[in-house]
Parts: sequence; C-alpha cells; structure tokens
Amino acid sequence: MKRLLLSLVGLFLLSSVQAQLIDVELELVIEHTGPYTNIDGSVEDLTGFKTYRLYAVVANPDDFLVEVTGVAEYPLEITTTTSFYQNPFGTQLGSDINTGFYQFSPALEYDSWVTIGLDNDMDPGSPVNNVGDSWFNSFTAGGNIIINDIFGGAWFILPNPGDQPVNGLPDADGRILIGQFTTDGDMVGFINATVFVNSNNQNAVLG
Repeated sequence: MKRLLLSLVGLFLLSSVQAQLIDVELELVIEHTGPYTNIDGSVEDLTGFKTYRLYAVVANPDDFLVEVTGVAEYPLEITTTTSFYQNPFGTQLGSDINTGFYQFSPALEYDSWVTIGLDNDMDPGSPVNNVGDSWFNSFTAGGNIIINDIFGGAWFILPNPGDQPVNGLPDADGRILIGQFTTDGDMVGFINATVFVNSNNQNAVLG
C-alpha cells in the first residue's frame, strides 16, 4: 500500500496536558481501474476512484481513542471536491460492514464509512455509535462530513470499566483507523479526537 499524507491534521487541545493526537494519516489503499460486477449482473463502476483509509496517530501504545468529534467552536470536516462512494449494501459505520455481502457486491469492500478501529462486524471490540443527524445524513447520501454547529456530533465507542475495547487502541505503528473513503475527488479536512492518555479516563484530552 502507498502511504499518503494530506492536510488532515489534529488541531485542537482542550487541556493543559500535551495533545496525544500527534498526527492524522491518509493512506491510499487502491486506485480503481475498472467496474465491479454484482452477483445479479449489475455494475458498480469505480473507474477513476481512489479508496483511502484515514488514521489517527497517537503518542503511546496504550492511548485510547474514544471519539472523533466536532462542534461550533472546534469544527470537524472531511470533504471531497466530488462525492463519497456509498455502496447499496454498505453502511456508514465500519463496525456494521457485513463481509458476507462481498460475494454479492465486490465493490462493497470499498464502501465509505467512519469508524474507530473496526472495518467489519466480526472485528473484536466495541461497536461504533454516532451522534448528530445532519452530518450523518449528508454522508449517507455521499456528501461531505461537516460538524460545525452548536449541537455538535461525533462517532464514538463506549469504554468498558477497567477494560478498554481493543479497537480504541493503536496498532504497532501508533495508528487507529477512523474511516474509509472512496472518491474521485480531492480530499481535505481536519478532525478532533478525544483520547484517554495511557487508557486513563481521568486523563482525557481533545487533540
């Protein structure tokens, strides 16, 4: 896979503690060169589209990502100059992706969704939840994710008392998957993420 860095960076800190979200990384997964044929003979043509995975990068191996969030004072934007591909069998949350449907619609593997750590419903960890209708409805229709009003919005996981779900913890490279996006446009944006430093919920920062 080719690793690609774009202008998606963690900008904000709501604590005197040093921000634990140290970077945001956008990785190019595949550049599509042709159509995908569904089991019923219909076609999903992704020619010219690219699929990316977006990661939050944290400082410590036990830093725990709770949510990706936005509000008026600290907005979140993940945008494309065109639209995001949404597969008919897909979902907007990575933890709800059913890989069993890949045989019916191979392009489902490249559906656009947001997550914390999970890319299908069989992955271990805590399911991803969402708050806020406007950004979620826009993304469902292939539009941009913009969370910038007074009510805010987020996608998040619920920590377990004394045992943080594995999907909130980073991989060996310090990365936590926060979304997959397929588009034929150019992506830009910025995010905010709440992190429990060293998995301590008494030491939370927004980075």
